[in-house]
Amino acid sequence: MKFIKSMYKDMLLLAVMSVLSILFAFIPATYVKVQVGEYDSYSEAFDATKAEASKTWNRFTELFN
Repeated sequence: MKFIKSMYKDMLLLAVMSVLSILFAFIPATYVKVQVGEYDSYSEAFDATKAEASKTWNRFTELFN
């Protein structure tokens, strides 16, 4: 029983870390795209970053279907 509780804690920690890594990837990617001059506004850069992430997620899920 102790092992199962430990496993659930590890899985929860992994899920939280995954979500945080995705969030912390969006912020710098959006910032850099504006600073480099690829986009004029943060909203345009965020939309582009979100579209790229969506494409990547779709390719990833196709691997398992």
